[in-house]
This record gives sequence, C-alpha cells and structure tokens, in this order.
Amino acid sequence: MAISAVDLSEQFSGIVEGTGQSVVRVEGGRRRPTSGVVWNEKQLVTVAYGLRG
Repeated sequence: MAISAVDLSEQFSGIVEGTGQSVVRVEGGRRRPTSGVVWNEKQLVTVAYGLRG
C-alpha cells in the first residue's frame, strides 16, 4: 500500500511533536552547545565531545 506525501508528513509531524519535548540544549566545557535527549528523570544522553573542555 502506497503512502501519500501528506500522510507521511503528518506521521513525521506527530513523531517530532512527541519527541521534541525531550530534546535539550547542553552547554559543557568551552565548546559550542550540543543537543541531548532526556532519558529519564535523572539522566540525559548526549555526545561525549560536547562535554569536553
């Protein structure tokens, strides 16, 4: 079954809307900010190089 561009766009929109609330800005070290994802109440997942000084 083929999916239309409108249906695909609506599906992506729903995914972004649902996950967008978990994406955060991470400022660590002297590098430029990077992004991270809130994993749970006490943990955040990001890349190691974003935290190096």
